[in-house]
Amino acid sequence: MSQNLSALISFAADRYKLSKIVRRLIYVVVLVNGLLLQAVAFTGLFDMYFDYRKRLTQKK
Repeated sequence: MSQNLSALISFAADRYKLSKIVRRLIYVVVLVNGLLLQAVAFTGLFDMYFDYRKRLTQKK
């Protein structure tokens, strides 16, 4: 996670007096969101190359 984003989350958490559990939950959501976004992007790229939708809808 970028240092600037971490600093922003820490500042906001201090400003609104969030508990440690809520802070950690925010960090996890931000991290997972980024990983899921990358997974969706790579899936789209692989679909363009391998054309999964066409292969999965073909009758055997």
